[in-house]
Amino acid sequence: MPLLLVDETRTVEGSLLVNMIGAALNRSGLFSVAAEFATVESPFEDPLGANTGGDRFDLILIVPPEPSLAKEGRFWIVTCSPGFAAGPHVQEGERAIKQLVERAGQQVDRNLEAVNVRDGGVAAFFAPLFQRQGWLNCG
Repeated sequence: MPLLLVDETRTVEGSLLVNMIGAALNRSGLFSVAAEFATVESPFEDPLGANTGGDRFDLILIVPPEPSLAKEGRFWIVTCSPGFAAGPHVQEGERAIKQLVERAGQQVDRNLEAVNVRDGGVAAFFAPLFQRQGWLNCG
């Protein structure tokens, strides 16, 4: 399934962590991973803008900038808003991402977790925006 990995990190250490997670996502066989690098000033700043390339994704995983990765980190799994029916493959993808992020955290001695749209917060904030901008496959 198509997955967009958005790297907002600003350090070599952060980029290495994103690389490790991206490689694990590729190896899982569940995802076709594309990547974008973004510079944002706040967690609620749009890292993508309008989709002019036409590729759409079932899931978007945002890795926020440091210092949020200093000791623990929360990654955001953005999918279609809860009003849209998420297919079983999307739910399976979310579970796989959560497990891979948690395992990556254990490898680098950090408490990392991935939260989705239903958990609220930033992922839920971005879901309708990314839908309108043409990034998500929503129905």
